[in-house]
Amino acid sequence: MAPICTPLTTPGGAKADVCRAWYREGDGNGYHGWFAATVFGASFAQVYVDGAIAHLARPDGVGVYRHADNVRLRVCNSNGCGAWW
Repeated sequence: MAPICTPLTTPGGAKADVCRAWYREGDGNGYHGWFAATVFGASFAQVYVDGAIAHLARPDGVGVYRHADNVRLRVCNSNGCGAWW
């Protein structure tokens, strides 16, 4: 389960480095995986997992999930939030 990483930006140009990795277990009940974000300045990261949104701690936030169907990350600041990834 190798991670995929990318820099994300807010509408104001602030950046965060985010990574995620996942796999689908043989039971067919969604995906299992982890995510991580390193945010800078007054920015923060959000994670969306099957309809619930949580803020990740600064400067480094990590989390795991099991049996999820939809997992997305984005970075936000006072100018708003960037696109979900």
